[in-house]
Amino acid sequence: MRITSSAAIAMLFLAFILLAASASAQEIASANYQFDVQKSKTVVTGYFSMKESTMIDVGLDLPNDAFDVSLTIDGIPRRIIYADEAEKKLRIKNIAKDITLQYSTRDFMKSSAFFVTIKTFYPTTSMDVKVTLPEGYTLQNPVRGETFETGSVYPMPSSVESDGQSMVFTWHLSDLEANDTFSLLMLLKQKFPVAIIILASVLILMAGGVGFYIYERKKKPKVIIEQVERIEEHLKENEEQIINIIKQRGGSCEQGTLKVIMNIPKSSLSGLLSELEERKIIYKQKRGKKNIISLKK
Repeated sequence: MRITSSAAIAMLFLAFILLAASASAQEIASANYQFDVQKSKTVVTGYFSMKESTMIDVGLDLPNDAFDVSLTIDGIPRRIIYADEAEKKLRIKNIAKDITLQYSTRDFMKSSAFFVTIKTFYPTTSMDVKVTLPEGYTLQNPVRGETFETGSVYPMPSSVESDGQSMVFTWHLSDLEANDTFSLLMLLKQKFPVAIIILASVLILMAGGVGFYIYERKKKPKVIIEQVERIEEHLKENEEQIINIIKQRGGSCEQGTLKVIMNIPKSSLSGLLSELEERKIIYKQKRGKKNIISLKK
């Protein structure tokens, strides 16, 4: 069977139409990426709506630490298949119109910086990227004016919204080619809740009070010892001898014992004891006919 030149041209034109239709089908009408920043992870959700239902065959690179990964195609949950398990390269091969991919990662938050790069796997007519910061996070430099200028977000967001607790940053992009990339960087700092600040202040005050009480309790005996030591520094020789004898006998002894050991007249000893008693270094107690001399504590 011979094919005329006009028939060949018609067949080529038909093939071109089919290829164009196939290429058009493998185009994303709208894509939506949501990054929900939480205390210890970021939950990522991607929504992709194709221009029409078509065969999808792509490999998506997930973070190496990705967990809780789920994939839904046209409302039906699908089994996760990795083309490369070590590199977490997710394989999607299915006829699809609407795709939802979700996973969690700790990879996007490094110290006080949130950084992510998005790569389109098909030409995309429009794409929205949203980052939600929860209560407790804020930008290092606040947003200024209606143009959302800030030195802490690159590139500048299309819109910024807040409900009083969380902040939502949105970027609108359009007419992206396959394998185009979009990167964003946010410099953040954590705010301490007021309740924690109040509790910490109360604990600090309590700790300070306890420390001061312990310090004062330890301090008082030291003062007493210093006072006794200062008093003993100013004793006369006979007075010092009296104190030493009383100490050697456990803190108290009879007046007669002092007289015998010191070998001094009774009147002289009485005078020394009276002077020490006036200075509150010793005190006398009467036990029958004997005088007991004791050191003041």
